[in-house]
Amino acid sequence: MKNRIFEVTGILSQNNCILFDIDGIWQEYDCSSNASEAGFQVINIHNEMELRYEHEKKLMHNNEDRILLIMHQLDMYIPVDIRRLFTITMLTYDRLFQQLSAEALRSMQGIDMDLLAYSMSKIPFGFMDYAQTIDWCQRGMYQAENCVEYASGLLEQALVLCKTASKHRDWDTIAKLYGKAAMIQHSGVSLANWTQARKLIEESFGTWVDQKYHLLSGSVDRKRPVLLSKVADFIRRSSSKVALVVMDGMSFENLYTIQREMVNQPIYFEIHSSFSFFPTVTSVARQSIFSGKMPSEHPTPFSLDREEKQWIAFWKSAGLRDNEIIYHKGMLDDVPFTAKALGIVVNIVDDLMHAELQGLSGIQQGLREWIKNGKLSKMFQMLMDNGFTVYMTSDHGNTAAIAEGRFAKPSVVAEPASRRAVIYDASFDARELEKFNVKRYSGAYLPEGYDAYLFSTDTCYGDTGKEYITHGGMTLEEAVVPFVRIGGKHG
Repeated sequence: MKNRIFEVTGILSQNNCILFDIDGIWQEYDCSSNASEAGFQVINIHNEMELRYEHEKKLMHNNEDRILLIMHQLDMYIPVDIRRLFTITMLTYDRLFQQLSAEALRSMQGIDMDLLAYSMSKIPFGFMDYAQTIDWCQRGMYQAENCVEYASGLLEQALVLCKTASKHRDWDTIAKLYGKAAMIQHSGVSLANWTQARKLIEESFGTWVDQKYHLLSGSVDRKRPVLLSKVADFIRRSSSKVALVVMDGMSFENLYTIQREMVNQPIYFEIHSSFSFFPTVTSVARQSIFSGKMPSEHPTPFSLDREEKQWIAFWKSAGLRDNEIIYHKGMLDDVPFTAKALGIVVNIVDDLMHAELQGLSGIQQGLREWIKNGKLSKMFQMLMDNGFTVYMTSDHGNTAAIAEGRFAKPSVVAEPASRRAVIYDASFDARELEKFNVKRYSGAYLPEGYDAYLFSTDTCYGDTGKEYITHGGMTLEEAVVPFVRIGGKHG
């Protein structure tokens, strides 16, 4: 998308330029960083007074830098003495996609603009009206002939990045690339490089986890809570009224499926990520989301019995009263006027995961059908209409695995639905796991007294040879989960 923006506007070939960012496209794709690297001094202008100030105090005395002024109002007047020094250009959907309805594009928030730009450069066709544009963005551009090369490119980018990944932010980028490619792969498209690229990505992630995952508790990031235990405090500092929607079991692939199906809704997703806890099971990870604590701080680390009390306790310690705090399972139609902190658990992905017989493709189809009922988008809109800053996250993701068999006495199992982790009391003899392809977890962030064994990529326990969609292990799609700020039409 960035390439298309610079190609259409021609900015990089200019010395001094004024750009009217009418649809917010320049800002959304952070094009200023690229312009700065190209030698531009980028200045955002919000009104005529700022323009005159920048001209008289800075621009008149600057003969070295190339100047790029970003205008955020279409009707802003540019005096003649300033106008003659600059090339003026407009950045709008009309210019970027002349064959499509700009009105339709402005009505949709979840468009994969990179795929749209790619498909428009490959396929020649005439002008599409409003309805045709929406249909193309929802379905047409996802047809196999349009997106195989695009998705393969995403996967290749993830593969290249994982070879040098050293910081948690690197895995944020890789998880997004991989998740979007996985969504396309499991929508009926076959990527030739899928199996080998995925294997190498998972191996790199496993190596990084062994070396650096234990350091994440000391990491700070202003854009995201690095660990799920930091979610509650992150949203507390963001607003005086917050709603947190926890989509149990949602991976990045599932998130992009949701976004794709909600493309014609006036709801914006600002997508980041957080790291879950190992083993990636609900009882361990979801507790930490609602308590704001590490698993090692929980008196009952493998039970959700105290979840609501933990959420209430966190917010009361932050100064809220009982009637201002709500914990709820399922969809909400309305909220009390006194509410200031909402914690909402939605189980649709987890339910689909453990009931699915058609693999990851079946989950995607089931999730798309569920999103069509409109309940999730209506809840988001209701929360925003009531003044809440809305966030969505997940406790863990999911992956496909083939069972290597069953075992007789697992002792402490975190939850029956999770088939990629077995947790023993530390005094228990774990020799019965010797026949499985498992690895003893180092124990980072877990309480003492337990031994966790995680199954290797693509394996789990269960009926021998049967495929399960499950979780509990250490794959990228299980461990790095979406953390999303939900916004209105203009973000």
